[in-house]
Amino acid sequence: MGFGFTSRKKQKNTPKGRGRSWFGFFWETLAGVVFTAAIVAAIGLGLLMWGWSQRDQFLTAEIRKALLNQFPNAEVKFDAAEFDQRGRILLTNLSFASRADSETIFSVPGLRVTVDQDLMLNERKVDIQSIELNRPELTLIHSRDGHWNWEGLFEAEGKEAALPIVRIRDASVILQYEHEQFSRAVRLKIDAIDTDLIPASMHEYRFSGVGREETLGASQFFGAFDIKHQTWDLSGELNQLKIDQPLLEVASVISPDAKSMVAQLQSTRSSRDAEANLQVAQVSASSNKTFVDGTPADAQVSLELTTDVQFHSSKKANSEPDFSVFAQLVSGQLSHPDLPVPLDQIKGSLAVDKLGLRIDNIVLGSGTTSARLAGAWGWGVDSLPEHVDEGIGITLNNYRVSPATREYLPSGLKKVYDELTPAGLLSGQFRIRRGVEKPIDFDLVKASIREATAIHEMFKYPVSEITGEIIRTDDGSSKETWAIECEGRAANRPVKFSGTLIDPGPDYETVIDIHTDKFPIDNQFYRALSPKQSEVMTHIGIQGTADVHCVVLRRQAHGPKPIVRLAIDVYDSSMRLKSFPLPVRDLSGHIAFDENGWQVSRVKGKHGETPIHAYGTVKEIGNDDWKLELTMMAEQARFDHNLYLAISESDKKSAQVWQLLRPRGLFDINLKVDWTTGQQVEVDVPLMKLKNCEINPTVMPWRLMDLEGTVTVNREHTVAFENLKARHDQCVIETSGSFIPRKDFWQLRFDQIDADDLTPSHEFMAAIPKNLRDLLVSVKLKDPVSLSGQVEFKGDYAGRTITAAWDSRAVLNQTDLYMGVDVNDVSGTVSCQGYLNRDGVAIVPNGKLSIDSCWVMGYHVTDIHGPFQLSEKKMVIGSPKMFDSEDAGNEWSTVSREERVTGRIFDGELFLDLLVQRTPTTPYLLRTTLSRANLEKWAIESNYGQANIRGEVNGYIDLAGDSVSSRATVGNGRLLISPAALYEVPVLFQMFQSLRFAPADDTAFRHAYAEFRVLDEKFVFDEIGLLGDTMSLFGQGYVRFDRTIDLDFVYRPPRRGGINLASQLMNRLENVLPVLFTVEVDGTVDVPRIAVNDGMRETLRGFGRMLQQAPGNIRPPKMMPPPRIQQPPRTAELPPTP
Repeated sequence: MGFGFTSRKKQKNTPKGRGRSWFGFFWETLAGVVFTAAIVAAIGLGLLMWGWSQRDQFLTAEIRKALLNQFPNAEVKFDAAEFDQRGRILLTNLSFASRADSETIFSVPGLRVTVDQDLMLNERKVDIQSIELNRPELTLIHSRDGHWNWEGLFEAEGKEAALPIVRIRDASVILQYEHEQFSRAVRLKIDAIDTDLIPASMHEYRFSGVGREETLGASQFFGAFDIKHQTWDLSGELNQLKIDQPLLEVASVISPDAKSMVAQLQSTRSSRDAEANLQVAQVSASSNKTFVDGTPADAQVSLELTTDVQFHSSKKANSEPDFSVFAQLVSGQLSHPDLPVPLDQIKGSLAVDKLGLRIDNIVLGSGTTSARLAGAWGWGVDSLPEHVDEGIGITLNNYRVSPATREYLPSGLKKVYDELTPAGLLSGQFRIRRGVEKPIDFDLVKASIREATAIHEMFKYPVSEITGEIIRTDDGSSKETWAIECEGRAANRPVKFSGTLIDPGPDYETVIDIHTDKFPIDNQFYRALSPKQSEVMTHIGIQGTADVHCVVLRRQAHGPKPIVRLAIDVYDSSMRLKSFPLPVRDLSGHIAFDENGWQVSRVKGKHGETPIHAYGTVKEIGNDDWKLELTMMAEQARFDHNLYLAISESDKKSAQVWQLLRPRGLFDINLKVDWTTGQQVEVDVPLMKLKNCEINPTVMPWRLMDLEGTVTVNREHTVAFENLKARHDQCVIETSGSFIPRKDFWQLRFDQIDADDLTPSHEFMAAIPKNLRDLLVSVKLKDPVSLSGQVEFKGDYAGRTITAAWDSRAVLNQTDLYMGVDVNDVSGTVSCQGYLNRDGVAIVPNGKLSIDSCWVMGYHVTDIHGPFQLSEKKMVIGSPKMFDSEDAGNEWSTVSREERVTGRIFDGELFLDLLVQRTPTTPYLLRTTLSRANLEKWAIESNYGQANIRGEVNGYIDLAGDSVSSRATVGNGRLLISPAALYEVPVLFQMFQSLRFAPADDTAFRHAYAEFRVLDEKFVFDEIGLLGDTMSLFGQGYVRFDRTIDLDFVYRPPRRGGINLASQLMNRLENVLPVLFTVEVDGTVDVPRIAVNDGMRETLRGFGRMLQQAPGNIRPPKMMPPPRIQQPPRTAELPPTP
């Protein structure tokens, strides 16, 4: 049209929006506005030349055509174009939209362009002097595919011209940012922008202005920019700027550095635990998932900051843009899943430029918890000046650690937390620095704790009121090392902690030393152990006070499980072993624990006044089972009720020994306890030495004193007694034995019993079974005896039944007995095998007498041997066959010598059999036979000196009686002496002296015999005969047990010469009338008195027939053995006593 305005269109490759800056957007938009104004002005000039009348219609059409040619990729719309009264060109409702989606990019209700009218009319040139934009609105959209909506719309090519003044009033800028990882778009709108762009040169504007945005707050800005060279210098400030999650998301997409920081802010523990630890606060490549949802990445992340910002940005030709931002944080709030507490107090200042970030004393707070941040951080390695120390220091105050804290820790610190279970207030100094091998390292410089509690996983005893410090001690060239120094209280006792934490993280190592004194060892202490350890230590049952030294080690070489080493010095304590609950007081000792288990040593204590020592071990044997081995020793211990209760608790069967023996006194003991958790306790006593003890057995309640010996108890609860020695009065007992608990009964056995000087006292008699007691009472045993052999008792655990068996040997030494008659000075042995039945009756099926010597009625009997039996109803000494009924012709044929009791008396043999009935009166039957006894021996033992008394004696006697009185003794017997040299027998000698008769030789009689009975404590002689070749004597009478005599004899004088007148007279009258004389004998056996009377008493007339025979023709009666049963005659059947 010839207005000197050419519109050229140059196609260029549209650059990608990802490579353009925000200022690039602004410059291109501004250039498009200016170029549009130039088009409008040029067209206006043509209209003036064409004609004023058609100006508005033509102006609108020409402007529309020129804009379409200039912006082929855009939809340009406006309502109308016209000149105002001042000659300015006015476009109403101008808008630009993309042809692709028809969304409006730029719109303005009114655009005024002022041109130099004189120049335009005179020289036909367009010189734009000013452009006025009233309420323009610019909408910039970043789409999901990474392009901006304005790309390719503006072509800013044309002739260079002077820049007009641009006045912008009440402008709005809308930024809409879409991203493939956003669920919805982020929109930012800046309103009330007022600014004037004043040209400073052909290409440069200077400007200043103000604006306001709901989020960004009020803003002021000023600066300059060069359109041609795209350089600028911009400064300004934003007051009450609100920074929240959407703003950070935009920044993270636009700026790579901001993106990294925001990614760390928004990443939660679930995306970091795999790699994070105390040293490395790093987001790995695999976890760089910036956002999951739209406005924040996690709905739990919330950020609200209010800040005043001062900013500056500039760009020089051929250089990268420069910027700096200084922010004064006025207030703010931040909540994040990785923050244990929401921050509601955020204040401080920070500065950002292209080199990095500088933080000046930012304070973060939540309630009483606060943190201060200060330091500098570069956007790249070595990006900060050399004089600036890179790193961010964090000072934490009064952070309360709680169980909820664990969820916010990385995996490495979770292990530390699980090991200690801490709680309380934490303050510390931390530092974030650039790592050598990792992008970011997190260092603890120093930390302090107070009002804290902790419970270690290996020893779960609560420690409270913990205060202390944690200080890093390494120089950074080796593994990170922290020193720990703390104090606290446990069980109201001070506890000191010190230690080292090395290389904190998943593979951390620790050495922690814990010490406390006067610490209570109680149930809470045991509950702090593992369940199995608690079970074992509770079994030991130590209660009291201790000084505790604990070392906790965690070494990678030892595996992930920490090692706890305890050294416990116990004192002022007590112990009550569960398997042997003997109370021990005043306990002291040392308990150690390490990876090998528990060791108990140097344990000392007292039970009563008895010192006790102990040591032992507790070891893990696999499958989480533990084995206890404990040895207890005591000296001068005493049998008491507590000991009995301990034995009863240990094993009720073994306690039966106590009940049976009822011990008292002192002993030394060595006790061993073996116990594996889940199994039965095994208790054994390798050695127990009895000292000056006393027992009073229930099975035989006969008290034994001064008992000494050794006792052992094995794990089967068998008790062995060895070398026991005791006494009762003057009786000394030595024995060994055992106690064996069977399934349903117990067995108590004593072997090799030796009892010397055993006196049948009242206590002993009361201790033995009743039938034995009655027997000993009946034999009137009062002298001490010696006893040897073995005895065994059996019984049930309920104590209802007790039986016994024995094999014993009693040694008699000068003992006096009563066997129907007095038996004195008995020396020898009595052996028996017997038992005690369930009714408490002693039975002796086998017994044997071996009596070397005894005196019966003043006569010495030796070599007594034979059996005896004791049954429930009777006692038999000798053969029971001797008391069975049998035909007289077969009396002794079936009884052997071995079945009878035999002995020696006067060089003859004595046979004896005794039957005793076990009734209250103890009646008895005694059968005795004498064979071939030497009368001379009798004379010598009867103190007749060298008297010429000789002969062979045979005879028998049967007696019956009871233990009540000797007056009840009855019996009968016979006696035969042949040849009978009896002249010097005191009674006969006195008779012959009285008769003035002397035998021609010593053997004046061929035979002497007697038949007698026993009753009323005397021997009643029914017939006595002295048979000789020249004379015979016959008589009867009695001899009492007290040796008094009353005998009458009748005789006929001899028929041949003699020295006295009577003899001569008798010889002369022998063929006329027999002459008889009666001799009366009384006094005692040793001192008889003789009286001779003429004639014959009536009581002696029965002997007359015999005296009528010639003396040489008289024979003694046949000496037949008595029948086996020959009942002694009753007193009423006996002839009257003379």
